[in-house]
Amino acid sequence: MRPRSSALALVAVAALATAALAAPAGAKTKTKTFSNPTAIPVPDATPGPNFQPGAAFSDLPVNKKGTIKDIDVGVQVTHPNTGDLDLYLFKGDKYIPLAFGVEGGASSANLGGGTACTGGITVFDSAAPLGIFYGNNPFAGSFKPALNALPLGVYNDDQLKGVWRLLVLDYVAPPPVETGTINCFQLTARFKTG
Repeated sequence: MRPRSSALALVAVAALATAALAAPAGAKTKTKTFSNPTAIPVPDATPGPNFQPGAAFSDLPVNKKGTIKDIDVGVQVTHPNTGDLDLYLFKGDKYIPLAFGVEGGASSANLGGGTACTGGITVFDSAAPLGIFYGNNPFAGSFKPALNALPLGVYNDDQLKGVWRLLVLDYVAPPPVETGTINCFQLTARFKTG
């Protein structure tokens, strides 16, 4: 019978060998935030029989290579009534809704409280304790995406590199005129390289 310390040493060696086989040599996990602080107007919907929602896109090209392990999305959108807006995240042929017409609290204005990626940001994080539907304007902090939406985890194991796109749709036509602005689109990714 082997002494107990030798048995523990064998377990430790087996665990190290398994870990070495599971992760390729040189693979590292990194976390990085990518930002687009360009202001992009969000128009009102077109009224009348040819109704069209107002649409604005913010593109975020990411040149970093790696396999996604977790992703969070940050936005700053100024608008007098966020209940008019739907937000979506796109990459390649995958997209998920982030928010559908959310507003709450004493105000109905804005997602995030800053501009140009400084100040308050609304973060969509599938691991957040509270859904966006239960928050209050300006939704400062982290929230799960829209009710019944796919989690951001649908991007896990995809490649980080590529063009990510935020789409903001305004579904309410004037009157009154209520236009907005995408002030920031951010992506915080935890990813493996190598």
